[in-house]
Amino acid sequence: MDKAEILKTITDFWNDRYAQSGYIYGDEPNLFFKHVISSLQPGSVLIPAAGEGRDAVYAALLGWEVDAFDLSSEGQKRRWSLLPGKMYMLILMYLMRCFL
Repeated sequence: MDKAEILKTITDFWNDRYAQSGYIYGDEPNLFFKHVISSLQPGSVLIPAAGEGRDAVYAALLGWEVDAFDLSSEGQKRRWSLLPGKMYMLILMYLMRCFL
């Protein structure tokens, strides 16, 4: 297998997994991630392999500037579905950062 085939195989695996109903790992952040990031001062954070986005959304709610990515387009779609219930808080935090 060449690199392109390996990448496609990995991407297809995660797309299939995230296409299943429900959140694969739940909609709350990883406990270790939550413990560590909660103990740090907010700043910028890069979250590779973000999957369904639960850690990225949590970090943003704590005031972090988050860059998150994942190979899976299905994971990215799920990330957006986590936001509606938390969108008000994220918008408020953004506005406060801009104007205060």
